[in-house]
Amino acid sequence: MVTYIPVPFSEFADVVDQDRPETFLVSDNERVDLSSIDTKMMELAEIYLAYNVATSSSLEAPKVILLDRSPSSILASVAIQPEAIPMLNFPFDRRHLTVDDATVALAHPFNPVLGIPTTKKFSQYMALIAEFHHQRTQSLNLDDFAARHHLSVDDLDGAIRYLTKARCRGQDPLPPFARLETRQGNHHLTTDVNCITSWDYCVSLFEHICRRLFIEKDQKALVYETPDDYGVVRQRWMSPNDVGFLIAVGIRALIEVCWNRKILLTGIIKDSASRYLTRNYLGVMKQLGAQGYPNLADLDVRQLPWTDRIFLELLPLADETLTTPWSSIEFDSTYMTLHARAKADGSPEISGVQGFIVAPERLFARSLAQFFLKRDKATPLMGHVVFIDRLIYPEWDRSGLDQVTIETKALGRIQPLCYRTKNDTNLAQFINMYLLDVLTRNHFPEVIGYPDPLHKADWGAKTVGKRIQGIIRSSAYSFRSQPLSRTFRTIRDSFHRS
Repeated sequence: MVTYIPVPFSEFADVVDQDRPETFLVSDNERVDLSSIDTKMMELAEIYLAYNVATSSSLEAPKVILLDRSPSSILASVAIQPEAIPMLNFPFDRRHLTVDDATVALAHPFNPVLGIPTTKKFSQYMALIAEFHHQRTQSLNLDDFAARHHLSVDDLDGAIRYLTKARCRGQDPLPPFARLETRQGNHHLTTDVNCITSWDYCVSLFEHICRRLFIEKDQKALVYETPDDYGVVRQRWMSPNDVGFLIAVGIRALIEVCWNRKILLTGIIKDSASRYLTRNYLGVMKQLGAQGYPNLADLDVRQLPWTDRIFLELLPLADETLTTPWSSIEFDSTYMTLHARAKADGSPEISGVQGFIVAPERLFARSLAQFFLKRDKATPLMGHVVFIDRLIYPEWDRSGLDQVTIETKALGRIQPLCYRTKNDTNLAQFINMYLLDVLTRNHFPEVIGYPDPLHKADWGAKTVGKRIQGIIRSSAYSFRSQPLSRTFRTIRDSFHRS
């Protein structure tokens, strides 16, 4: 799936329609942004391709979707405040994209069986938006909601303040998402936003723009009209933050489709310097005592330069009985941000980024695995350890829920997915490892221990890229044949005189 933008963004001002140059909005900052939009576009293409395949007819829908990247990392990389999205007021389907639409979209995905989104303190307002969605209502009884989640209304204070605060976009004030009302002694949160309609609108907008870009090859889909600071309607290119918002909607829609259609969504990451397993996960489990791994309490481990991949690639050297395929236990992707740290007095505590920012829990399970190992010689011949990031499913992973409870004043209550040891039954990991082992045929020496379908897809994409490079390179021949098309400085420097 490829999109072709024929004019370099950094030079489009030289070729734009000269009859209306004053109506096209571009600044130096936008030029810098647009110079890096290609990577975001490739990411958007991958997400749309996966979504497009997942939503196909029942006869054509896949059972497994493999991504050559980490879904949980994609979700974290496109986090943005709704008010900061540049493409607000984007015209589509007889109305404009609003900040309320963006607020609802970024609160997804919803899964009541898994309890997503959860009621931890960070982004607690998402749980209230999910309740609006599930109850198909625009008025929510906060007392009933708090009681069902073993909370008090005071515990929801941060979420209530977020949804009822006055907002602004630049200098323009925006109405709050909801308002707090008291009826017959109960607290009610009331909104004018239809959360179901807003979500459907955002998904339709994502489908519309991506279809124009990747199916119809219409580069005009990257241009939209927006008022400037003086209220004059001008045209502008989509920025990386605009594309990031589309990715955020797309990955959330893909997750919900995979839940509804029982599609196994898995991401494979080849190279990573992360330490989420050895530092974050084991560090938190050490602090949990009896809930975690009590035998780690007396283990004195200082800061070491290893990464998860380096550490696990040493295991076959230490354990000669280890055979492939093998994998680590799965741990919740919330440990990307959840970790143990030392307080000011030197005592340990469990914390998030900046103390309170925590990635969504119960959404993705991470593990590390190896699929090729031969012991014919003194030094084993083995492939790299790869990182596996799969979606958590209520049908398979219910036994891993509510096993661990982390509760602090800053974080609230967090209950991540937990399979402590290899003896815990993890059906989803068994199925995933079997499928990946079957798909890893080790036919290509340059990618030993890596699933063949992902290598072939990457191979095909690079082949197309080489062809496109030839087309772009040949387009410069006509300019080179005209000496006056080059500047004096370019001509002078081409002689290389000292």
